[in-house]
Amino acid sequence: MPFRRGLRGRGATALAVALCCCALTWFTATAAQAHASLVRSSPAAGAVVPRAPEAVTLTFGEQVLAADAGVRVYDDRFAELDVGPAAAAPSDPLTIVVALPRGLATGTYTVAWRVSSRDTHPVAGSFQFSVGSTSRVVGTLPETGRNEAVGTFLGVLRWVGFVGAALGPGAVVAALLVWPAGLGTRPLRRVVGAGLALLVVSTAGGMLLQGVYASGQPLASLWRAPETLDSHSERFDRVYAVRSYLLVAATVGVVALLGLPAEARDRWRRAWVVVAAVAALALLATWPLVGHSAVPPGAQVAVVVNLVHLAAMVLWLGGLAVVLVGVAVDRDVVVADGLRRFSLVALGSVTVLVASGVVLAWREVGTVGALGGTTFGRVLLAKTAAVVVLLGVADLARRWVARNATGDEVEPVGTTHDRGFSRFRTGLVGEVALAAVILGLTAALVSVVPGRQAPEGAPGSSAPAGTSVGPVTPTGR
Repeated sequence: MPFRRGLRGRGATALAVALCCCALTWFTATAAQAHASLVRSSPAAGAVVPRAPEAVTLTFGEQVLAADAGVRVYDDRFAELDVGPAAAAPSDPLTIVVALPRGLATGTYTVAWRVSSRDTHPVAGSFQFSVGSTSRVVGTLPETGRNEAVGTFLGVLRWVGFVGAALGPGAVVAALLVWPAGLGTRPLRRVVGAGLALLVVSTAGGMLLQGVYASGQPLASLWRAPETLDSHSERFDRVYAVRSYLLVAATVGVVALLGLPAEARDRWRRAWVVVAAVAALALLATWPLVGHSAVPPGAQVAVVVNLVHLAAMVLWLGGLAVVLVGVAVDRDVVVADGLRRFSLVALGSVTVLVASGVVLAWREVGTVGALGGTTFGRVLLAKTAAVVVLLGVADLARRWVARNATGDEVEPVGTTHDRGFSRFRTGLVGEVALAAVILGLTAALVSVVPGRQAPEGAPGSSAPAGTSVGPVTPTGR
């Protein structure tokens, strides 16, 4: 059959593209990306300066906004000094300056800093310097780190957001392409509604909890002391505000689309596909803007590639949800026509997904050694393994479609056919379960620093607050 031969040919092409991308990753290397890290300071970490400095300067590995930075200075009893606001150095975009009080007394001082990376992750650290001579440091540095428990919950919310994007906008676009009549059925409408609801939960939860995470405050600060919370990232605040507006607009658009008569949806189906795809892309674009892709160099290209990666993932998984609902609601129609359409959509999505994923991995990991030598690399390997298994299961489903959906005719789905169809439907459920795992690993990758991190205590490390960056004075705490 022409359809079967075409599907097999496209499958071979997609496999060739995937193998070429893997070869590109294996034989190329680039510098690993990382969060903002402290490169040097003046006074230097552990330095004993003869005279009291007028200011502290902090130079980072990437540009940080002074408005997002928080720098505090403490004496050797951990009493906080009255310092000036953080300001950008006029001659160096990577450096921020904080004015110190005049006439600092002899002794050891602790500088605790907190900034936000370009990917909106909060990074904090501390170091000590002395004026004249060192002194004994008594006490404990006030906690200025991140609330890691809340950070874990933020990772769960990111997973919820990915699932919501697939079941909401992704399912709408996929339904228009694969099974337009399904938009008039109650089960598929419930799936779309659940996806939009998950997006609302993810967005609202992220906006609420980012301040708790970045400020290192307990969760109770949300209602007890909200004035102490700060996301420490103007980019995060803006992007999430835009995402919330786009989500409201998308929800209104979906309600309008579902409220149309079936004839109107069918007549203008191509136009609706374009409108839904543009709206979905606008919403999805808010994810790479607050992720590793936003970090230079090549941030503009990386953001676009990440957007394409997300769009392919959302369309594929949304299509899986549509087909799973379709075979339960209108089995004959979906098998006769919808599965052929979904096979083409899925094949294109998978090809784009693999190619864009390899490009992003190459950029963020950079070396083969970093795959097994870093947390980011190991999580990426786990995600890759899950994707390979998912592709295998998907290929079995594609073969079933090639055998049974042969153009305008469908083989009978009676008793002798039910066993094969049941296996096919079980495979769809397995694909959905694997997809959920992959989305979880994707959400985890957002929180992990790409490439190799400098060891804790090195001048370029982004150590948690409460540790020292650089050498510690002999009489330090």
